[in-house]
Amino acid sequence: MKKLFYSMFMLAAMLSFTACEDVPAPYDIPNASGGESGDDADYSAAAGSGTLADPFNTTAILKLASELDADAQSDQEYYFKGKVVSVTEQFGTQYGNATFYMSDDGTTKNQFYVFRALYFNNKKYTSGTTLKEGDEVVVCGKVTNFKGNTPETVQGSCYVYSINGTGGGGGSSAETIGTIDNPKSVSDVVTIINSMADNQTSNELYYVKGTIKQIKTTDENIAKYKNIDYIITDGKTDITVYHGRNLDNTEFTGPGQINVNDEVIVLGNLQKYVNANTGAVTPELAQGNYIVKLTKGSGGGGGETPSTDAKKVTVAEFNAAEVNDNVWYQLTGTVENLKDGDLYGNFDLKDETGSVYVYGLLSEKGGEKKKFQDLAAAKGINNGSKITIIGTRGVFNDKIEVLNAYFVSIEGGGGSSEQGGGGSGDGPGTVSGNTITVNAADFGVANGTEMGTQTLSDGTKLVFDGGGNSNAPKYYNSGTNIRMYPKNTVTITASKNISKVVFNVDEYQGTICNASGDISASPGTIALDGKVVTISGISDKSTVITNTSSGTGAASQIRVISIEITYAN
Repeated sequence: MKKLFYSMFMLAAMLSFTACEDVPAPYDIPNASGGESGDDADYSAAAGSGTLADPFNTTAILKLASELDADAQSDQEYYFKGKVVSVTEQFGTQYGNATFYMSDDGTTKNQFYVFRALYFNNKKYTSGTTLKEGDEVVVCGKVTNFKGNTPETVQGSCYVYSINGTGGGGGSSAETIGTIDNPKSVSDVVTIINSMADNQTSNELYYVKGTIKQIKTTDENIAKYKNIDYIITDGKTDITVYHGRNLDNTEFTGPGQINVNDEVIVLGNLQKYVNANTGAVTPELAQGNYIVKLTKGSGGGGGETPSTDAKKVTVAEFNAAEVNDNVWYQLTGTVENLKDGDLYGNFDLKDETGSVYVYGLLSEKGGEKKKFQDLAAAKGINNGSKITIIGTRGVFNDKIEVLNAYFVSIEGGGGSSEQGGGGSGDGPGTVSGNTITVNAADFGVANGTEMGTQTLSDGTKLVFDGGGNSNAPKYYNSGTNIRMYPKNTVTITASKNISKVVFNVDEYQGTICNASGDISASPGTIALDGKVVTISGISDKSTVITNTSSGTGAASQIRVISIEITYAN
């Protein structure tokens, strides 16, 4: 409706007895104030990177919006600065927003249209500074190219960050809560966020300490946008760090600068984000936040929390769940309706409770697309394969889908033999005489996910189980080991008697994991020698090895780097 009456307005203006120069141009006429856009604009002065530390100038944001397709929106928010040229709709308590033009120098050259921007901290105006010509403003928001001829901000997705250097949302007048030496916990700030109004952002800046639980941004987008979305936890509660920046408010230059299990202190505004489509609430540290302290791989008991916190469910339970990009599920089922030569990995996954469509299976979380054939060849995935995957609950055209899906494991190691202790399957493990050796990394399990059931190249099966602990045994890239938490078990079953099993274990910060020897085997006798755990005297086709520790943290875990199984002659 914004430009619906343009022609009628112009006709009325021409028929008016008032001189043309006395007729105010309607605010929604493209470039009505004499600015330039499109092919006529001069973008040579464009500068900035669109971040809080280095915002775009007005020319740069005008260029970016002008190059969008008609009515397309930018895929992220940007910071941009300039001077107010004219104010069409002033901030007031009735609507809580303002509409104005801005440019680099306050003239109409290369001016940009800010349409119904909210006030400081992305909130409606209730009181405070209003706009006047010549004010220097920083604006944060998404942009669009309305009807292909009006570059402007997206209503409801932009706000004034500061006016003449002061304001909320991290402006110079913002109060800080906590310090680097005494930061707030994730649980503390999430409690505050839960009491806030929907989509409200705090006036204050908070120092928040947590352990990185999940990196959400792909490597490609980290390199492209120079910021990262990630989740931090204090072991009780999680919070999303939205478009976070690196130490000292600098850009991320690529992946790997922060990782799962790193401990961080982040400074930023709190935000209660509510998804307009699903109604899902996400506690966040708002855009503009940055890391003030980083300790590599130190938090959360050495990273006991899985990187995705995937919930193991049946297909029926998955289908009954709500649509949510932030909740991850682990499913196991049989591959059906996979087409020959499919590059994407689109198929149905079926278990005893139902079937669901998997839209694009990647080799790892955030992995490269159109590489499914490489994954299928490496793991032996075909119609009829029983696999475990992780993904989020989505829907398209009323059809339930597993989105963001990535591979975890395949039962039988891609078609391995069931002739334990002498078979010749395709699973992991190197056979030498009566012994088979397998490294933790050889199982091909994704980082931070449960081990489940694995079959070695000779057919011997290893069944990893939680044993009553909410965390089942998981594989982690950090240390390339399998972490068995207290009460966890692994049952090793072969086709002939097992003589002994040897675990080569890891240490954490100089302490050998589970050095106290809280390990049992049934049948079998335990012997410890530094980083070597030997289970001998088994003389059976199967043994159950249990972590009997009653402690917590890394010292209570058995971190298995490799497993050696020796069969009786």
